Amino acid sequence: HVYVEARSYLFLEVEMHHPLIPKRPASVLAERISEYIPPRPPLPRRLGGAERAVQDFHLQTATITDTLLQEYRELFGDTVASGALSESTEAVDERRRQLLFHLNSSGKYHAFKEQLKKAVVKIVREKYLNQIGVGKVGGDNSHAFLSELYVFLTDEMHAGLRKVLSLEDAAPPPPSVLDSELLRHFAVEAEVCRDYELADRYYKERVSRADHVASHWYDYGVFCLLVGNLDK
Repeated sequence: HVYVEARSYLFLEVEMHHPLIPKRPASVLAERISEYIPPRPPLPRRLGGAERAVQDFHLQTATITDTLLQEYRELFGDTVASGALSESTEAVDERRRQLLFHLNSSGKYHAFKEQLKKAVVKIVREKYLNQIGVGKVGGDNSHAFLSELYVFLTDEMHAGLRKVLSLEDAAPPPPSVLDSELLRHFAVEAEVCRDYELADRYYKERVSRADHVASHWYDYGVFCLLVGNLDK
């Protein structure tokens, strides 16, 4: 061919207004990607600062109450066991004086105050922050603020004590047939099924049965990080 023999060629540049294969819009791509990613359940609701402060106060009250009961048993446990514990007013006052003297001389009374002080400061900061911030506390309002705080702390102390006493008076639960490994298996299974509330119950049960085992606390801590509960 004459063009082949002359080694000539023709170069054409074609520009089109619309592509031959339509370009996929970003919305379609996003929809296809979302099909492969299952929706995650909403994270559990996190408690507010004031509510957490009150819960911490209840926890400290329960801890101190348990320690006081242990101290009382150490001092008068033998008397109670022998049945020689007198309920007269003089005997009750004498046991009270001995317990207070033991707590003061051992430094545990001061430790209790410091332990509660942190919880009280947290309540004041979280619950009464607005009053402190706008200057409502001070001068003539100091007495009213302290009275309100005293009444609130007394009521919450009674609420915390009722929780402890209700647990002490409750009948012992029947022995469970689930051991530690089964509890962990069920917790992981609930976690995979995204039933985080049920998984949390299994992890807590596992920790409460053997709180001295570090692996139980480690597994529960990893679970709390998974659900976003960084405070725990």
